[in-house]
Amino acid sequence: MPELLQTIGLLLIGCLASFIGSMVGGGGLINITLLILVGVPPSVAIATSKFAGVASAGSSFTKYAKDKQIVWKYVAILVILSLLGAVIGSELLIVTDAKILKAIVTILLLIPIPLILFSKKSGLNIITTSILKKIIGSLLYFGAGIYGGFFGGGSGILTISSLVFGYGLTYVKASATDVLPWLISSIISCVIFYQHGLINFQYGIILFIGSILGGYLGAKTAVLKGNRWVKIIFLFMTVALVFKLIFS
Repeated sequence: MPELLQTIGLLLIGCLASFIGSMVGGGGLINITLLILVGVPPSVAIATSKFAGVASAGSSFTKYAKDKQIVWKYVAILVILSLLGAVIGSELLIVTDAKILKAIVTILLLIPIPLILFSKKSGLNIITTSILKKIIGSLLYFGAGIYGGFFGGGSGILTISSLVFGYGLTYVKASATDVLPWLISSIISCVIFYQHGLINFQYGIILFIGSILGGYLGAKTAVLKGNRWVKIIFLFMTVALVFKLIFS
């Protein structure tokens, strides 16, 4: 009976994490925290969460593509930046202490909060941005990819921020456009983690199954509710991630 309850709990958590992650990012934080609480080592928790993230990205991609929310002209460059970041970040997880990177990410996460609070149009309408802003957005996206390969939890918040700020996308379109790069980079990270024996498949497969449903429902909800609603959720998850990084 305890094992059945644990399985149901993991399914529900995987679904919830994927539901939030497919809209605004940050779902990995939920999975990683849960796995650490049940006794999984941090590096294994990160790798296992990334494995579940493949399901989330795959199912949300299906819904976003069907509803034509993906801005395809940016996908190719984002895939390249995401792949490079994932490879570098995954290797860093294996050989590096996370404290310095965590401090950098915390500072980066504080940047979009005033933009979200004080800019009424940011993320709600598509805005034409300058070449300079696109370059800055691309660099931020690349940095988020490194962080995503290294830690994972909350990297989606950084990538979506970079697309809203640098590329002038709405929150929904930023989330949708980020899904395919997220999926491909997650697969690459998982291959590296698997080669080093870091994925716990006992928990990972259950989270994977829950993530399939959560990813699809999250994408569907984002499209139905619209950018204003997603912006509120995004702000909440950004603040939650900052507190998590500061006090953990």
